[in-house]
Amino acid sequence: MIIDSSVLIDIDRGSQKYEKIPDGRHAVSSATVMEISVGVNLGPGRGLDKIGEQLDIMPIDERVAEKAGEITADLKKRGEKIDLNDIYIAATALIHDETILTGNIKHFEKIKGLKVVDWNKI
Repeated sequence: MIIDSSVLIDIDRGSQKYEKIPDGRHAVSSATVMEISVGVNLGPGRGLDKIGEQLDIMPIDERVAEKAGEITADLKKRGEKIDLNDIYIAATALIHDETILTGNIKHFEKIKGLKVVDWNKI
């Protein structure tokens, strides 16, 4: 399962829902690491600066980059737009056949074939 920054931020702010995250492999995309790094460098994050010690980090490699290009083209053809980081996170999940756990369903529901779990409903 790929965990989105919205979930990590919620946990960092004290949410106890992390106990409800399904068992199994937990990872983040390199794009999530970048998002978290921005926040850590703008202000104090209680533990997010050590994200690589807590979760596997899935890199943005050539396959992920190509899938991100496909997703971007599909969204443009349909007149839709989402943040590039979310496209990279979605591409990572699709390439590795993973589900995304996110508090921002609207960011990912526009991407065909993507498996998403709503953090707000667990």
